[in-house]
Amino acid sequence: MRFIYICGVLPESVNNKMKLSVAGNKFSLKMAKSLNECVDGKIDVITTFSLDNDYDLIPLFDDKIAYPAKRKGGFVVCEFYQSFMIYRQLKKLRRLHPKENIVLLIENSPFSVMMAVALFKMVFRVSAFSIIIDTPFVNMVDIKTLAGKINRIMFLLGQRMLRHFNGIISFTEDVEKDLSVNLPFHKLSIGHDETDITPCGTHLNKEVYTIVYAGTLIHYNGTVELLEAFEHFDNRYQLHIYGYGPCEEIVKQKALYNSNIVYHGRFDPENTRQILQMYDAAINPRIIDANIENYTFPSKLVDYILSGRPIISSNFKTMPSEYKDFLFLLDDVSPMMIEKAVIDLFNTDARVIEEKTNLGIRFVIENQSYLSIAQGIVKFIFKNVKQIK
Repeated sequence: MRFIYICGVLPESVNNKMKLSVAGNKFSLKMAKSLNECVDGKIDVITTFSLDNDYDLIPLFDDKIAYPAKRKGGFVVCEFYQSFMIYRQLKKLRRLHPKENIVLLIENSPFSVMMAVALFKMVFRVSAFSIIIDTPFVNMVDIKTLAGKINRIMFLLGQRMLRHFNGIISFTEDVEKDLSVNLPFHKLSIGHDETDITPCGTHLNKEVYTIVYAGTLIHYNGTVELLEAFEHFDNRYQLHIYGYGPCEEIVKQKALYNSNIVYHGRFDPENTRQILQMYDAAINPRIIDANIENYTFPSKLVDYILSGRPIISSNFKTMPSEYKDFLFLLDDVSPMMIEKAVIDLFNTDARVIEEKTNLGIRFVIENQSYLSIAQGIVKFIFKNVKQIK
């Protein structure tokens, strides 16, 4: 059996240089590496992100390359063009491995990918599975414009084609109801690939309390609510923010007029743990809303836990139940609740905090490696794949 993984992955150095999504690319790259290990290298990668029209192959890791599905033309035209390019890459890989039983694994349900996969699935009678991780965010496009309406239609058509797949992989089974599908389901989690994590102890400064947020600056991450909460604090409580995104200008303005809010800009993902360990605590104020919760898991939360720092987090639906034993939870993401949670955290006994942080590290290390997650996905696929006779 041979896997073909279709996603928007790029080499990490290229992704960082182009200032693209860190979390999304990290997931795709780590998943590709782990799947590659699980299936003894019998996996090919098609990337929907092409660097430019001169690239025929994109080196990813070790000796593994990605086949780019190039885009050309204006809006709508480029979707059909890329779909053609994906199908052409699929046929090329089919010719390279004519006797293999092919399994397609894609991320979400983008229109260009779904058209190509649906046709390839029908012609070559292969199995197809989708990892659903951020599908609903296309809903945020302004549907009052013509482009928005067309984008919405393509989005819904891509979703509709999911019903012909062999299974879906996501954070909660509620996505099946949202997407109107009834397919075999496998529960997904976000992983890590660390091997040298050890508890580092807590260091609560009783004169100045520092708390850090490192991630995408966007409304569904509670960026605005977090800023408004710290506007109510004096300089004994400092908020340090790392990242970029649509709310970046708001962060800059708040930092300009509030001396206890410090914006550090974009950061190197390789230095995440070192950055987090510079501060007393970390915060993840992800907005609690079904349209967001059902499809996402804040990947930064795993980095937060492995940093050994106490964490304030919203109690979102896709959070593993075990996390509730070692996080300080917000049942409502409002400035008032964030403010209260920060004060409560820093009034907690240091021994209790250290017990929680050590428990979190142990749980993530033992249960959430990318390799173990990939092994679960491969096992699920083998169970539900359609064998060609």
